[in-house]
Amino acid sequence: MIMTEDGFSYSCTTCPKTGQPCAAGLRLARQLGAALRASEGTIQEDFEMTGHGQFSGACGQECDVVYSLYHKGFRVFCGVPQDTDPEALIRFSNAFLGDGPVPREPVPRAMVVGARIAQYTALTAQA
Repeated sequence: MIMTEDGFSYSCTTCPKTGQPCAAGLRLARQLGAALRASEGTIQEDFEMTGHGQFSGACGQECDVVYSLYHKGFRVFCGVPQDTDPEALIRFSNAFLGDGPVPREPVPRAMVVGARIAQYTALTAQA
């Protein structure tokens, strides 16, 4: 699923457990997007943050999650061990979304990738 909301373009894969985009992953992605909007103009271009956690019952069971937040967007990876290298997951998402051959692993169960829409940033800067 691809959608645009609040200045971000979201690409969401389908969770094989539910047959739908991961609802918990999308909620986390929206919260990360809200954090980026709130920090507009205060974070540097080289800002990057990664973290991990666990969704309880999102797909009928507990699901580990790794996320990455950077100046222009975020990524949420569901169904991967919490100690999975975020850089490897980022390479996977870049390849999956068309930037090269997709590696065999790590493969998240579902993911949400969000990127700022340039037009939105320019319009809010003028306001």
